Amino acid sequence: MEKLTQLGLLLLMCFQNGFTAELTSTIQTEKGLVQGQILKTIEKSIPYSAFKGIPYGKPPIGNLRFK
Repeated sequence: MEKLTQLGLLLLMCFQNGFTAELTSTIQTEKGLVQGQILKTIEKSIPYSAFKGIPYGKPPIGNLRFK
């Protein structure tokens, strides 16, 4: 019975991993590789690449203001 339970848990983990797998997109920039996700629009399911959390530059405060 224990082996059957272990087999069931193994199959459950395999199926869960297959259903939650995400498509990724990696691009090369001057600063290195950036990894994003390939998502789809809600209405027409059109795929697009989304890159989140990219630091674009320093905020314009102090000496950087109005330069």
